[in-house]
Amino acid sequence: MKNTIAFIFFISVQSLFAQTTPMAATRDTAAACSTGETTAPPKKMVKKTATSAAQTTAQFEVWGNCGMCKKTIETAAKNVAGVSAAEWNTKTHQFVVVFDGAKTNVGNIHKAIATAGYDTDQVRGDDTAYKNLHECCHYDRRP
Repeated sequence: MKNTIAFIFFISVQSLFAQTTPMAATRDTAAACSTGETTAPPKKMVKKTATSAAQTTAQFEVWGNCGMCKKTIETAAKNVAGVSAAEWNTKTHQFVVVFDGAKTNVGNIHKAIATAGYDTDQVRGDDTAYKNLHECCHYDRRP
């Protein structure tokens, strides 16, 4: 996820500088003023993100408690072919995953996390895997 965020940030910054820079705006305004032309106000900077046509981002809830849960949940998702990034928030229980839609789908990711013993908002975790989780990882099961 860090690599994806860094890449998106790099592309966003690069795009912003390509669109408008203070020096370019000042130079354009100065040139217009010296020729008597009127100019429109500078364009607002717009945040752009780069995503491939095949890349899909999904977000859903996954039950868990701690840092060990986080590691297990993210590893389970990253082991699915086509998943490029996975991040689980221990406080909000929100899980964000980026994957190649041509190689997998969100259902497969839910199943992989459930196989590791964790409930998602669509699939109940495997009972045997849940019982084998470390004691601190025994969360209140989803309804």
